[in-house]
Amino acid sequence: MKKYIIAGSVALLLVIGLVWVIVQNEPTSVSGGKEVAMAKDPVCGMEVSKKGSPSTVHMGKTFYFKSEGCKSRFNEDPMKYMNN
Repeated sequence: MKKYIIAGSVALLLVIGLVWVIVQNEPTSVSGGKEVAMAKDPVCGMEVSKKGSPSTVHMGKTFYFKSEGCKSRFNEDPMKYMNN
């Protein structure tokens, strides 16, 4: 019986650890008590909120920016920033 309790406890800890890793890898921020999806500005590298940030679609992918200036620089030469 004691072996089953230990095995169950280990399994529970593994599940909790897996959930924690998944949650930590989702880029979000808390704003006003609500989680907000985040993205990395490919021009300046800053983390920006997907909600309300300037954005553009290039090759089917949406890119988010800190400012209209970053968006303009990206649109001038998107391939320069694609891997950032």
